Amino acid sequence: MHGITAGGKPAISDYSDETPTDTLELLHIRADVDPDGSSAMLSIDTSEGRSELSITIEQMAATVSEMREAGALMMHRQLGCADKGRSAFDGMIRRAPQAAAVTLTLCRRTGDVVIVFRFQDRMPFSVRVEQELFFAARAEFSLEIKRSSN
Repeated sequence: MHGITAGGKPAISDYSDETPTDTLELLHIRADVDPDGSSAMLSIDTSEGRSELSITIEQMAATVSEMREAGALMMHRQLGCADKGRSAFDGMIRRAPQAAAVTLTLCRRTGDVVIVFRFQDRMPFSVRVEQELFFAARAEFSLEIKRSSN
């Protein structure tokens, strides 16, 4: 599989031995960052148990980049499937974390709606959308709630 490309991008980034091995399933990952920020200890829960992995800030940057690229390629391939990625989105919906709070604010500079999701056990994240898209999504949410309540 060395040298295969998808959409002009490499489908794999490193050469690896292709002899069959048992593959572990990722169940959960948690990071504890050192007080000085130079490294972190990753606790990785898999189908075979827990592993601890120390990672430096330099390694983290490369790891995050690789994960983003892999995720983008996965989504590209899922959207090209017969169901147009519906099963992938269904899986994401089932595993979505439960927000402890949701805050809406307007960006004074652009007028965009910024939605901040806060969690009890992880860092918050925010999503920026144009007001028109927000209002359209709000209307879709209302229709979905009405449909599911009957």
